[in-house]
Amino acid sequence: MKDQAMAVKISQIRSFGLIVGAVFSVIGVWPLLFRGEGVHLLALVVSVFLVIPAVIYPRVLRPLYQGWMYIGAGLGWFNTRVILAIGYFLVFTPIGWVMFLMGKDPLQRTFEPSRGSYRVLRESRPGVHMKKQF
Repeated sequence: MKDQAMAVKISQIRSFGLIVGAVFSVIGVWPLLFRGEGVHLLALVVSVFLVIPAVIYPRVLRPLYQGWMYIGAGLGWFNTRVILAIGYFLVFTPIGWVMFLMGKDPLQRTFEPSRGSYRVLRESRPGVHMKKQF
């Protein structure tokens, strides 16, 4: 069982080396292909140092993979808390203010004491609509 878990980890490390190496090779060759300039030699060297170990002996890349995952977890934390909060307050708050100033209330939150019920009646659908849900 331990060997299977190890194989999964090795395959993840191999995929990491190949994918990140491919990205660095594209970065290295991009100026030559699309601008007619020289290649980025440093990016190509990094690509070689990632792809060759990924193919031959991926365990060498384990510390780099773990560091990459650590950085990814930090960026994920930052993204979910800071960037999404800023996006929320920069998008939804102004929309709410505009709707408030225009007198719109899509949730119909006004209180009417004389109203018997706040339930919105809808037409019922036939039961066959559930046969093919997707």
